[in-house]
Amino acid sequence: MEFPSSFLLAQTYDREWWNAIFFALFIGFALAALVWLVIWMLLGGEDSEEIETVETTAAEPEITEEEPTQAVEDNDSGEEAPPQIETASEEEAKGAFAEEIASGKARMDDTYGIVFASEPDEVDDLKVISGIAKVLEGKLHGIGVYTFKQVAFWTDGACSEFSKMLTFKDRIYRDNWIKQAKELHEEKYGEKL
Repeated sequence: MEFPSSFLLAQTYDREWWNAIFFALFIGFALAALVWLVIWMLLGGEDSEEIETVETTAAEPEITEEEPTQAVEDNDSGEEAPPQIETASEEEAKGAFAEEIASGKARMDDTYGIVFASEPDEVDDLKVISGIAKVLEGKLHGIGVYTFKQVAFWTDGACSEFSKMLTFKDRIYRDNWIKQAKELHEEKYGEKL
């Protein structure tokens, strides 16, 4: 049996049409992946805050004689309470920044503790503190937190407010940012807080 030439031509046309559709879909997905990759790279790549969490929670914390074990208690809501850390009082914070407050460069904020009105002459790299990534450092700078000394003098209220910004709410307590900030300040400036 012989098929008319118009029938064979129609089958060839259908195959070319399907090939064109698959090729267009392939190109579309490739372009979408490329656009996503470019945007991802421009926004700083992976969310390092979450990645660091995996790295820091995998190891058991090292406990020294200076650092007593921190028991985790249950609160009324059934969630674990954050470990206790040594925070500063408002008076201690004001005393440590008396010169900056008197000159108007800094102020005591009811919510965030000591905050600078504008970027100070000496800005510390807050990303050195375990758990602070580029995005969070930008948020802290936007509030007026630029130095290890400021973090070292956070009050209970400030720790609570800053915890609300984090994906992992107890990170400040678990990684003891205040202790890290005191150590980093002493290492950089030779001043023990």
